[in-house]
Amino acid sequence: LHSISFLWLSGLVAGLLSFLTQVILARYLSLGDYGAFSAAYRLICILAPVAGFGVGAYWLRRFGKEGIGGRRWINPSLKLVAVTTCSAIGIILGVGAVAGFDEDVRILIYRLAPVVLFWASTELVRARFQLEARYRTLALWDTLFSLTGLVVACLLVLNRKGLYFLSVGYATGALAIAVLSGMILYRMAAGPFAPAGHPVAGRTDVERFRNVPTVTAVLKGALPFALDGIFYMIYFQIGVVMVGWFDGSSSAGMYNVAITILSAVYLLPGVVYQKFLIPKIQRWAEHDRGKLIEVYSFGNGAMFLCGLFSMLCLLVSVFTVVPWFFGPRYADSGRIL
Repeated sequence: LHSISFLWLSGLVAGLLSFLTQVILARYLSLGDYGAFSAAYRLICILAPVAGFGVGAYWLRRFGKEGIGGRRWINPSLKLVAVTTCSAIGIILGVGAVAGFDEDVRILIYRLAPVVLFWASTELVRARFQLEARYRTLALWDTLFSLTGLVVACLLVLNRKGLYFLSVGYATGALAIAVLSGMILYRMAAGPFAPAGHPVAGRTDVERFRNVPTVTAVLKGALPFALDGIFYMIYFQIGVVMVGWFDGSSSAGMYNVAITILSAVYLLPGVVYQKFLIPKIQRWAEHDRGKLIEVYSFGNGAMFLCGLFSMLCLLVSVFTVVPWFFGPRYADSGRIL
């Protein structure tokens, strides 16, 4: 309970930082500029799972099944992510070149392409901290990019800059965190690493270490997790991109405000499942099916009630909350929400 509380509090802080960043950008930028940045950034987010290719989630699965023997999957996984990240950047540049976006959106896509490096590397670092049950470190790590975005937004306003400063600032912050992630992953691959909740290495584990899987084996194993992440991002992010494509940047900005509020609502289930329970669920799936079914059944009911309560709160407050935070020009976002 203590770990969940800390993760939820840090998730709340990260969500608040992200929300404040969007409020600052929405109020400072013109509706068109805000929409252009939102559409470009959401497109990057959609393609981010292609870069990470679900390897972080796959690590949770392999270590949950093999324990410390899962270390044999680390090096080939890193090789796969290097390939998929380069592929994702190539796809982004190609989409920016051929898709019929506004000129501002197209340029922003090119400038924000390095953010993919951040998404791919931080997914793996997050998985490491989850495996080690270092939840406080995980909580601080997850607030890092949100804090970076808020700093960039504040500097944007203080220096009275525009989209060029904003996009370069985001890309620079993402690259810095990606470099830090690379250092953490290098130490994980080169040094001793032991997941929490598993016994120390025995003779069987030593034999497993010698049987290093191929990159193709990682590709096949991680594919379901990659598809899960890709389709989730398409479902959650594609709206802003499509609105920007068909109806222009101003409409994309209006729609993005609604998505921003939904993201804040999704904090609680995201923290409980994606940060705290996922590594445990993977372990229970192999070693304690009764516990898995118990948590699954309870979670369904709890999340349904939580979602119903959140929906009712939004229905009664949205037409007041949206203009108060984002300004009267975004009043129609309440109707969209």
